[in-house]
Amino acid sequence: MKILLVAPYFWDSFARKISMGSAVMAARQLSQRHEVLVITTGREKEEETYSESLKVMSAKGWLLPDPVNYVLSPQSLLLVRRQIRQFRPDLVLVNKFMFFTSFAAPIAKLMGKPTILVTDTYPGLNWFPRNRFVAAIMWLYARLVGVPLLRSVDQVVLLHEGLVDIARRYHLRYTVIHNGTDLAQADLALPAADLLKPEGETWIGYVGRLESVKGYDFLLKAVEPLHLKYKNLRTFFIGATGPGDVTSSPQVRFLGFREDVYSVLKRIDIFCLPSLSEGLPNALMEAMSVGCASVASGVGGVTTLLEHERNGLLVPPGNADALRESLERLIRDPDLRRDLGAAARRTIEADFDWRRIGRDYEDLFRVVLSRYPGVDLGLGPERASER
Repeated sequence: MKILLVAPYFWDSFARKISMGSAVMAARQLSQRHEVLVITTGREKEEETYSESLKVMSAKGWLLPDPVNYVLSPQSLLLVRRQIRQFRPDLVLVNKFMFFTSFAAPIAKLMGKPTILVTDTYPGLNWFPRNRFVAAIMWLYARLVGVPLLRSVDQVVLLHEGLVDIARRYHLRYTVIHNGTDLAQADLALPAADLLKPEGETWIGYVGRLESVKGYDFLLKAVEPLHLKYKNLRTFFIGATGPGDVTSSPQVRFLGFREDVYSVLKRIDIFCLPSLSEGLPNALMEAMSVGCASVASGVGGVTTLLEHERNGLLVPPGNADALRESLERLIRDPDLRRDLGAAARRTIEADFDWRRIGRDYEDLFRVVLSRYPGVDLGLGPERASER
């Protein structure tokens, strides 16, 4: 089967500053059984072939910076229209809701293609930036544009159960399928060779962009007194360079974009996700996959992944003091770190392993394609149900 996957970002978009882990994981996993063409924006290479069954095409785009974080890319929609005619996909999968590339969904539907939209949050409905003006625009945009767009597709995939109530409120055709990680890849990764960890040091790690909604500034504020108290403590920011208004101390390192995130995480003792809003964060799942003890804000899909004091610690969003206290608790208690990390790994194995998630997608594809007579499903015996 041919799948056209549309995502606002893919891998190292916009000068290696932005990636979209859920789209990358879906493309890699689905291409093991299907021919996948990805259309995205902001990559240096306009075309790149990863394998015989996975190709990525990138359109020019203009990134409106934080706190907007929105890509304008009319070329991406023209590319979608052209590739629907040339690639002739059996199904169009649109990753993320409310981005400009989401308009690929109604285009695909008008061209008669089965279309699925995947989202881990509802910007403007349950996810807002810190800037009030931008949040107000997003609130209006979601109701005028976003909700009609969600209703236009054949099926909406929700990446965690916390999105179900809103889906019911707006009468969406939805299915819950968790995003996940590749545990085999996590297990094969070796600790990063360029990061040598002296005996007795404790390392805190953050993975992600330095956007205001990610709450990275609360982490910096939380670790400042901890670095004074614990001279053997280091904090690493992965996937990000230092913000202009922060002077990096010897105990804080900004590692920039890394392709070996699992390897870096295997050096980390405590993972921290201080976001003010979240979907189902790939970075947290990756940390849990390698057995990191995690401290995270109890927002969005984070609470689907973490249960407080069972497989991680949850803190109120935007509370640097609570964040500092939880981090210090784990700094002082290696046994608790070990127990929480082991429980986190078990959570991923049970519910967020792509080997199982892939079967759920095959079921969904069967249900959606069955509405289009004449399409050869080629997906094996039917197992799916739909709402």
